Amino acid sequence: MSSESNGTMLALVGSNIVMGPASELGPADPFIALGPNNNVPAHFLIGVPNVDPIFVQAAQHAIAQTMKLAETLLTTGMMKGKQPSEITSVVQALASRQQYPSHGSVIDADEALRLGLSVTKLASADDLWQRLWLLRCMYEHDIRRAGAIKIFEGPAISNSLRAPAA
Repeated sequence: MSSESNGTMLALVGSNIVMGPASELGPADPFIALGPNNNVPAHFLIGVPNVDPIFVQAAQHAIAQTMKLAETLLTTGMMKGKQPSEITSVVQALASRQQYPSHGSVIDADEALRLGLSVTKLASADDLWQRLWLLRCMYEHDIRRAGAIKIFEGPAISNSLRAPAA
């Protein structure tokens, strides 16, 4: 899955998603590596002539795995106790490309609520949102200064992943 898909799947782990004015989720659509620096959405490989059958099978399995994971996360998390049809509807919306045809589709707080996800929507003036936004800006500053692409936080230590040398 791509990074935005991973973020959406990570958000589904919780019992509630906190979102502010700049928050967004995206479709949970896995990507398949066809080669170095050549990742494509799994859905692009299904039903296309002259695609290596191994890639087609990998795409089908990646899509099925993503949908199963989303269903499990929602069933045991924020949609626990909801009707299976409601959960299936959300999974279909997030992972099928029927509702969100592009990986760049934006699911803001209002859209996430319409889908049936449990969302706490914070206004820009909300103290918690301002603190979260400040933390995000501080991370952005630190990442740029360090030449990193990601920062990982642990209970006792922070670690960063640096971009490969050019």
